[in-house]
Parts: sequence; C-alpha cells; structure tokens
Amino acid sequence: MIETNQVDNTRLPALQKIKEDISSSNEYFDETNLVFYCSENSFRSQASQVFAQTLCAVNKRRKVKVFSTGVVATEVDPRLISYLKKIGYKVSSTMKEGKTTYELKYNDRSDPIILYSKEPTDKTLPKNNITSIIVCDMQTETECKDLQTATSAVKLPFVKITKEDPDAKIELTIRNIATEMAYVTKK
Repeated sequence: MIETNQVDNTRLPALQKIKEDISSSNEYFDETNLVFYCSENSFRSQASQVFAQTLCAVNKRRKVKVFSTGVVATEVDPRLISYLKKIGYKVSSTMKEGKTTYELKYNDRSDPIILYSKEPTDKTLPKNNITSIIVCDMQTETECKDLQTATSAVKLPFVKITKEDPDAKIELTIRNIATEMAYVTKK
C-alpha cells in the first residue's frame, strides 16, 4: 500500500505543480502530457512513467498521457522490470531497432504501458500541453545540467541507481517514486 502522507514536505511545491497540471486536464478538458526527463532514460524516468500512467488510469484521469526520455538513450534497467513483475505487472518484450521494448499491464483490462529508452528527439514524444519533469539531480549529474526540456521544467530529483546498488536501495527508490506519483494523481 502506498501512503501519500509520507511525502517529503520539501518536495511538495514541485509535486503540487504536477498535481495542478493533472487536475486542470480534467477541469478544462485539455489533454496534459507528463514527460519525465532523466540522464539515461533507464530507471527513474521509466519508473515515474509506469507509476504515473498506472495511477492516472486507476484514478480515471483519462486526459493525462505519460512519457519518459533521457539525455541519451540506453536500455530499460532489467532490475526495474524484475521489480515490476514482482509486484504484479504482466510484462512482455520485443526487439525494435536493436533495443528492447517492454509492454506492461497492471491488470488484464488495462491499456499497455510501452517502455523503451529514448532521447528527447524521439517522434513518439508529444509536442503540446507538456509538463516537463526532471528526475535526475542536476546538481550532481553533469549530463543533466544542460538538459533541454520542452517547457519550463519541474525539478523532482530521485537518487541515481547504479549497477552496484543493492536491492534495498532499488526498492526504496521505486517506493519513493510510486508514493510521489500516487500523491500527484490522487483526486
């Protein structure tokens, strides 16, 4: 169970901005596109996309579409996919243009969530009504310092996951992302 009252108060201004953009899509019947930006589009931005998209669907926020991208395109971290399977997502994968593309479903009736690592120039990313959210730490990750986003970005940094990180750190990061996505999507 995700407890939205466990959100860090220092992060509330950023979370509130995202929440307002999501809420306005339902009030004004405009589509809102959340785009999560990160360094490699392999873990934090992908996890943010999965939980935001899932929770928007569960909370009937039909006018919100969710995407992720990175400074460079790599591969979706297999540890994220393993964790999502562990908590009940149904996952299938295919190869497209030499990269693994994942299709995730949180239940049999849900629309699939498509994950693959991409750069900001990817043609599948939206062009309008964008809320840009940077999830890498622009202070410590040099590759994120010059990140160009489609709109003025909300900064919502999460700790970077490295190949050496233990499962406990990975799970904590995923739980933090899920908690904050639950907060912003809650009506």
